[in-house]
Amino acid sequence: MAISGPSSSPQYSNSKANIVPSSGIIQKAWACISGTTQQPSSSSTTQLPFPCWEFSKSTIVVFKNATTPPAPVIDGSSSSAPLVPVERSGHFGFLLTEDNSSISLHNAALSCFNSLLPNFKEQFLPYLQKREKNQPPLRPLILAGQSLWGSVAALFTLWLLNNRHKSAPRPLCITFGSPFIGDEGLAKAICKYDLWKVGFWHVLCLYGHDFRRISTSIEQQFRPSGTYFLCPELAAFVCVSDPDLVVQLLQRCSEESAGRSHDQINIEYGGLLTRHKERAINGERDEPRSGESRPATGVVPQLVAMGIKDDHPAYASIAEALKVEHSVPQNAPSSRALYKVKKNMAQLEWYKKACEKEGDNYYDAYKRRSQEQDIDAQIPMSKLMSYWEKEVMRAEKKPHTPDFPLRDKYLFAGTNYRRLVEPLAIAKYYRKGDETSSYMTAGQRDHHFEKLEQWAGIHSARGRRDEAASLTEDSCFWARVEEARRSMNKEAEGAMDELQEFENQVMNLIGRLALSPEVFLEKSTFMKWWEEYDQKRLTPNSPFTEFMREERNRHLFYSPEAVNRYR
Repeated sequence: MAISGPSSSPQYSNSKANIVPSSGIIQKAWACISGTTQQPSSSSTTQLPFPCWEFSKSTIVVFKNATTPPAPVIDGSSSSAPLVPVERSGHFGFLLTEDNSSISLHNAALSCFNSLLPNFKEQFLPYLQKREKNQPPLRPLILAGQSLWGSVAALFTLWLLNNRHKSAPRPLCITFGSPFIGDEGLAKAICKYDLWKVGFWHVLCLYGHDFRRISTSIEQQFRPSGTYFLCPELAAFVCVSDPDLVVQLLQRCSEESAGRSHDQINIEYGGLLTRHKERAINGERDEPRSGESRPATGVVPQLVAMGIKDDHPAYASIAEALKVEHSVPQNAPSSRALYKVKKNMAQLEWYKKACEKEGDNYYDAYKRRSQEQDIDAQIPMSKLMSYWEKEVMRAEKKPHTPDFPLRDKYLFAGTNYRRLVEPLAIAKYYRKGDETSSYMTAGQRDHHFEKLEQWAGIHSARGRRDEAASLTEDSCFWARVEEARRSMNKEAEGAMDELQEFENQVMNLIGRLALSPEVFLEKSTFMKWWEEYDQKRLTPNSPFTEFMREERNRHLFYSPEAVNRYR
């Protein structure tokens, strides 16, 4: 089954594979490994266990025998088991999750990692601890190595992802001809984070000694993880990040090159990268092999260069997998879904403003559901809840590291969603009129609301506002109001303590301008509670009662000037 090349060429061109290997960053990493660049100029730097090259925007750390004498010799010939469960590693348990409970790592590389870790911690301590505000920002670390030392660099990169301080930049790993560092479980763990997957760059020629050894390791249950830049002989690089596709390509290339005399040679990556850069600058294309017509552009020449022709049994499946890999940016599906989420959010924000124009707040309006717009709000609300329930479930399956389950833009969107939509979920709950249960204590709150609030608390640092929040920060505020109304009618011991606690909570929100102004609209449940509370004079004067009485009478509700007097 042949794939039509011309129709697919613009969409499926592997641009990253052409740009990244010829970029300065990979060139610099190899120059530091091979010693063809200037040695670190500082005498103190050269005496450290890990030689570093300082560049304007990064620091390259090299792992190799000559500069790491404490390390054991690692040549892959150990008679011990090739893979070790992470539970025995002592440092990578964070990778385990409920749905990925079995992960193993490269034994020899892990042994070297454990030997070098104390020195690494000492040398790169600034990346592991909080920095003062007056200190200059740290440069991103690029950890690089060739062959098995590249595997060691990858393990240190993994360790840094979990142990660096959250203010430190995320590290990058660049390896050349390096063995896989783990099994399928590790590949799954890294794939759960898009930023992890693109943070490991593995350059590998599809011939030579390194390739033969790596291909053989697949039979020992080793699996790739990260992004691979595969080079079939002198052809252009192929960029692949799907672990199964990398395995397929390596296996097919191994079959095609079996018995060739160059299988045992070592690759000179410097010359390979230089040739690739020159080809990219000159715009050269791959020439067809003897006896073959020029292949079409797109995935077809990549397969041909790897010896996988259209009569190969696996040609169709591999070609289709390459198309999928190269045609859509990895984060595009989530981004498109987030765009739809924004549209549904806009509908609810319009509903909120429409209620306020009528002198009402959207919580009470949705609780009554007396108008058509109240019923219509159920549609975007349901879509939003369905989306975020799935996002939270997906995020919980990720390893727990300083990178956090959600990226910043999703966490920000999730926080806005929770503050806008959870009040509607609370309104739906209390609309039932069940006086025997509570939204906060009866396990009625959706799990995904709790997790989004927990993650937002980890990230955010509260500060003073200059104006009132458009959405109340405490997404459970209306549930607390409902419970405060119930406490008014309680004679049980502790009811007054509950009301006093609610007072303090509300005043804390007022003092930070974190309470949305529609809370103070005359028809709101909160104002009804306050009127009853004030009439009964259940508590002596407090900052809260003084604020409510004075500012309500003056019609200066929630102005910054008024709030400042009670802070």
